[in-house]
Amino acid sequence: LVFKAVGACRAAGDLATHAFANTEALAHYREALGLLERLPESPERDAEELSILLALGTVLLASTGYSSEEARNAYARAEELCARLGSEDDRFTA
Repeated sequence: LVFKAVGACRAAGDLATHAFANTEALAHYREALGLLERLPESPERDAEELSILLALGTVLLASTGYSSEEARNAYARAEELCARLGSEDDRFTA
């Protein structure tokens, strides 16, 4: 059920993002990432983490600015996952 919980947190983060509730979105995305740490590495897990990190990075840039260390770390991890998954389209975003 962990993967389902991750999806629910991601969905809540997306809703909060669309409502410009950045603080809430950050909390939901961080919770989703914390839950993902419980799962073994797999391509599905990596793809979900990548998706969440890209969403998190966008909210971080909007709320903490371009010099945010957390945003930098999120995008660096996203770039690692892009390389692992071979996702060139997402790599451009990261």
